[in-house]
Amino acid sequence: MHAIRRPVRLLALVSAVAVLFVSLATTSAGAGSNDFGLAYTGGSAGKADKKLAPITIGYINQEGGVPSFPEATAGINAAVKYVNNELGGAQKHPVVVKKCAVQAEEDGQRCATEMLNDDNVSFVITGVLVVGNQSIYSTLAGKKPVLVGFPGTPADFVADDAYALTPGALGVVKGMGIFVGQNLKDVKKVSVVHADNAAGKAGAESILKPTLAKFGITDVTLVAVSDTATGPDLASAIQAAGAEQADLFMPLVTVQGCVATYDALQSLGVKPRQTSLAARQS
Repeated sequence: MHAIRRPVRLLALVSAVAVLFVSLATTSAGAGSNDFGLAYTGGSAGKADKKLAPITIGYINQEGGVPSFPEATAGINAAVKYVNNELGGAQKHPVVVKKCAVQAEEDGQRCATEMLNDDNVSFVITGVLVVGNQSIYSTLAGKKPVLVGFPGTPADFVADDAYALTPGALGVVKGMGIFVGQNLKDVKKVSVVHADNAAGKAGAESILKPTLAKFGITDVTLVAVSDTATGPDLASAIQAAGAEQADLFMPLVTVQGCVATYDALQSLGVKPRQTSLAARQS
């Protein structure tokens, strides 16, 4: 593994605060509410000094099309606001974000080139991406480090000079499989409908199915659906996967796919036992 350079440490700080912000937002504000954030980041209470040169983070996220993950952008916006207003910025320097949106594979190269050519951007963070991942890594080619917001595609796990604070799909999808194997002892037949993109395929084929097999659950049917699938499309996929006869139904789809899956189950009148990713895996 590559040594983590100073810019990456700073980026990790800001990314971690995104999670911290969410947890703090759910608690009552009061004296000492920033203590953990200050201790974790080594920041100083108060606002960043606007007179100092800003620290620019390059940010690439998939949004504006289908699938879309705007919640990642809301998270980084909240994190940066929190860092600048409450934790003294990054060593008193204000943190700013240079954004670029991905909707297709070629957008990955476009966004990465934009970040690469901007001397103010010393590192890049991604939100959630199911296309453009490989183009981003091959374009940056180690010239600027990348912190992966949610590792989901195979490219995310093998890229040089890319780092992550969470295991992403390896943790979430594998965790689901382990939960089923350890806690749902009567499950022998599993029906899976997954997104037909790099993350969905890898999650179903390379992570979930092998994990279930380790618990002796080998009767697993996988059916892929387009990211733009509607309720009727999902209904056909659910029937093809044999959800009605299965002991367990597992949808591995996007936020939009979760809504369509619900509609499909309602239209079919099927009420299988099911477990899902709470609309996060793609």
